[in-house]
This record gives sequence, structure tokens and C-alpha cells, in this order.
Amino acid sequence: MSKRAGGRKVASVAGLGAMLVLAVGAVCWQDFAVHYHRYRLGREPEHLLAIVGRPEGTAERKAVRRHFRSRPRPMPEPGREGRPTGELDAADLPPELRIGVEADTWKDLLTIAKPTLASNEGDLVWIHEDAMGQPVFTLDRAYRVKAQGNKTQWVLFDNEERLHPHMEVREFAKCVVTLSDEKPDHDHGPGDYAVVLAEDPGTGVLYEIGWQQDWQGTAHSFEGRRLYLLKDRQRGWRFIGEGPAETGSSWHSISHAVDVRCEVEWTHRTEAPVRLRFLEVRSYWNGEGAQVIERTTYRDGVLEGETPARLQEIAWEYLIAEEGDTVDRIASRLARGTDDEELSELTWRICLLEMNPDLPEGPMPAGTRLWVPSETGQREWGERLRRSKKGRGSRTA
Repeated sequence: MSKRAGGRKVASVAGLGAMLVLAVGAVCWQDFAVHYHRYRLGREPEHLLAIVGRPEGTAERKAVRRHFRSRPRPMPEPGREGRPTGELDAADLPPELRIGVEADTWKDLLTIAKPTLASNEGDLVWIHEDAMGQPVFTLDRAYRVKAQGNKTQWVLFDNEERLHPHMEVREFAKCVVTLSDEKPDHDHGPGDYAVVLAEDPGTGVLYEIGWQQDWQGTAHSFEGRRLYLLKDRQRGWRFIGEGPAETGSSWHSISHAVDVRCEVEWTHRTEAPVRLRFLEVRSYWNGEGAQVIERTTYRDGVLEGETPARLQEIAWEYLIAEEGDTVDRIASRLARGTDDEELSELTWRICLLEMNPDLPEGPMPAGTRLWVPSETGQREWGERLRRSKKGRGSRTA
């Protein structure tokens, strides 16, 4: 082998060695930078606000992810509170409001009113059959009224006016609903309705009852409760429980709606004959005529166990990633159309990373679930970013 060939070989090996050293050095340097930013994040919480805007893959963003992985996620415990019972002060009731039934205790009220079913210490249902043998459902809500001397009585009001000027009393006023072939579909909610949801030869017929209240004002809003009643072939009428509410509101060009999908599973157990699984689909629009859906989120719930069962949350609210989505791309999409898109995008970026620290860097598989932060969490991060931005502006002025 000639000296020239040997020299070229030595030069090549030396070049590869130099590249390897540089590559190792770059890796070590980035690792050092990650540790440096993590150190600052642990001691200077506001440092997060300064580096979260850096692109994915940088040492700063890697440090942010590791920082959030080391902290507990701010997720609420699964579970739902029951609907609170309305309580009113007798002195505040308008004179045109008429009391139809009153009793000292809830048990006494049931004895006097004789409903077919009662639930939640406030909801009453009377059921009778029409000429065709189909069930007709009458729904009403009882209230506790505090009179002189702090004595409290249970009452049912005679008024059936939906939009009574007294805000508390107009909630889910008395109504009568007959059976429909399918759930109504209107722009402002389905209204009051009753449909057969499912039937099992050995168990009975399951009914879904919709009970809606509306608000009229600068914004039109509605809330539709969902009650589930079983005509048990062995035990007669049973109250299974209450599912998630369907809601909707619109104000100028901004609209919000919650649609609920339900799956029925018959268990054939005497005390808990049916399991209901719910998917809440929450959609937000921003645009004239609700042309563009800005955000859609989901939440899972289940109604199961000994009746009457209480609705349980089995998954916190989440987004579903689309093909090619990254954290930054999702944050940008969620911020679109807001008053300050730059601030909103950074807020969403922080919140998504805080709630989902184990997401992969770069594109994630389509269908990936991302937990959504609470409105309180978004608001707090947004305020911190706003103060930080204002502080940096005053220092540079």
C-alpha cells in the first residue's frame, strides 16, 4: 500500500472520528441544556413562560415536557355531583306564584302528591296510559320554601309557565309528555319528549325522558335533562337514573352545544338490570351561521349499579387528534379566531403539555386522546402569560 493511500485512510478515519466527537458533543450539549432549563424551571416557575414558545425538539421544549412529567397532573377526580335541590325564601316569592301542594317533609309530600316515581329529592313523575295503552309522563319539581321562623316546607307550585320571571322557579317547570317514535331534532334543543330507548324480552322496556328548560335574553340557551325509566316486567316502573344533560347556547356568532350519545347494555341482574354508557360530544362554533366548528371535545360517563344509580364520570374531557397533529398544531387550531391568538396559542400549548406530558414529540397517531384542561386552569395560565408579557414590555420601554 502506498504512503498516499495510507494517508487518505488515516485522514478518513480522523474525519469520521471528528464527526463522531462533534455528534457526541452536540448530544451532550443538548442534554446539558435540558438539565439547565429543568434546573431553572424548578426554581423559577416564570421561566416556563419564557421558553414554552420554542419549537418542538429543542432543549427548552424537552425540559418543559420533563418538568411536567415530574409533577402531578391537575386532573379532577372522576365522579359527578347530584343535582342540588331548589330552596327558596318565602319572602322573595312573587305574589302570582301559587302553591299547589305543601308538606313538612319530603316523605309527607310524596304521600300527598302520590307520584309513580320520585328521585333526587325534588323530581316527581306520574305515569298513566292513554287510550292506546301508551304511557304518558307528567314531570314536576318540588322546592323547599323557607318561611317565617326558618321553618322549611316542601312545595309544588301550580304555575306551569316556562319563563316565569322568578329565575329559580322557572327551572324545569311542570310538563306532560307523550311517547314519540323518535327524539325530536330542533335548532334550540329537542324540548320535552319521551321515546323507547331499548327493550329486552326478559327485563322490560327502557324509556328516555327529555325535560328541557330555556332562557331567553341576549343569548338563547337551553338545558335538557335526561331521565331513564324502566317498565320492569316483574317489578313495574323503576327509576334507573339521570344521564348527562344536553345543552346549547348562542350569542352573536359564538355557539356551544353538548350532544349525548347513549349505549344500552342489559345485565339481567335484579337490582341493577341495565348499564348505560354515555359519550358527551361538546362542540364550539365561531362564525356567522355557525359555519366553522372551532373545537370538539368528548367526555365518557356511565350509569350503572343498584337503582336509582348515580352518573359517574369515567374519563375527563378530551380531544381526539387528527392525522399529522402535533401539540403545537392543535394549540394553533384551538387559538384560531380568539382576540389574542398568540397569547391563546401559548396558553393552550402549556395546558396541553401539562395535562399530557407523555405525548410523543412531533406528529402523533390519529385518534390519540389528549386530556383537556379545566377552564380555571386555562384562565390561570392565560393571566400569568398576560402579566409576563406586560412585564417584559415595561422593561424594554
